[in-house]
Amino acid sequence: MRFLSNENYPFPSISLSRKKGYDVKSIAENNHGISDDQVINMALKKI
Repeated sequence: MRFLSNENYPFPSISLSRKKGYDVKSIAENNHGISDDQVINMALKKI
């Protein structure tokens, strides 16, 4: 299962989810500061 976490999602939760085998892309790690519209577009494209 894949997840896209927005900037307000806590890093410990991202780390734990990854340890449990989930594919988590973090906006805070890779695309800090992008607009909400850009986040939604990423989610819709399943990036």
